[in-house]
Amino acid sequence: MRDLGERVGMKAQSLYSYFASKNDIYDAMFGQAWQDCLDRARAHNDGLPADPRAAMKSVAHFWSAFYISYPQDQVEALSHPYGQEHHAHR
Repeated sequence: MRDLGERVGMKAQSLYSYFASKNDIYDAMFGQAWQDCLDRARAHNDGLPADPRAAMKSVAHFWSAFYISYPQDQVEALSHPYGQEHHAHR
């Protein structure tokens, strides 16, 4: 939490004035990362070629570029086991 606080210019304890628990902070982080991922994917899919092979190639290029350009800590958050387990039980 200290690292997160430093990144947003706050003390770790101050984060709890906006969130009830550490899990709520994680939920917000995962939610934001997944929403950004979904928004980008939907925008890309709106312009897919009609040809299935070309569409698959476009999707593969999109995801490759997405993971290369996305901040590494957020890519890790998208694949973090906590997020998968936690959200699977909701």
